Amino acid sequence: MLEEIFDSSETDENQEYPIATDTEFTIDEISAIKEFKKTQLERIAKKRNTLEIIERIAWSVSSYSLARWLVLTSGSMGLNLAIISIITMNNIANRRLFDDVNIDYEDGGLKMRGMGKLVRIGGGLITSLIIGWSALGDFYDFKRNSEITYDNLTKMVEDFNNLPSDEDRWKVIAVGGGIAFGIYGAAWLINKK
Repeated sequence: MLEEIFDSSETDENQEYPIATDTEFTIDEISAIKEFKKTQLERIAKKRNTLEIIERIAWSVSSYSLARWLVLTSGSMGLNLAIISIITMNNIANRRLFDDVNIDYEDGGLKMRGMGKLVRIGGGLITSLIIGWSALGDFYDFKRNSEITYDNLTKMVEDFNNLPSDEDRWKVIAVGGGIAFGIYGAAWLINKK
């Protein structure tokens, strides 16, 4: 009985329900799929643009806040570090520029696209490294000078606040007593006359 069901000699004409594979979409279905795909891609692009804008705003606020904090806490010494932070965070925010840089091998030669953007990022990075090197040197020198000044002031305050020792107290008492006795004696002589 199974052999009869699965007999390969049967054709579609002999079967009660012919087997037909439906692999193609109708024209209406194809246009509906294309329209759906188009709207979904537009929604994704809008959300991606919104996220990029929010990210750029966040990096801008962060770089401004960090630069402001560096200038307020370090004065003019923090100015170079503030410039570095702004350039570096700007490069981080514009990191998608690397996606536009293409080097292709076409027609027996290399074709480069978007190299201006790459040069701009590289220039900003090199500038920030040069400024950073001098800024870190200045910052280290500022820190060292501050420590020396703090140590000198601490020593001065400690010397000023030191209470006199017992030997110094007796000297002060003896000198003060001598001065008081001299003034009393001078006043007694003046009154006697």
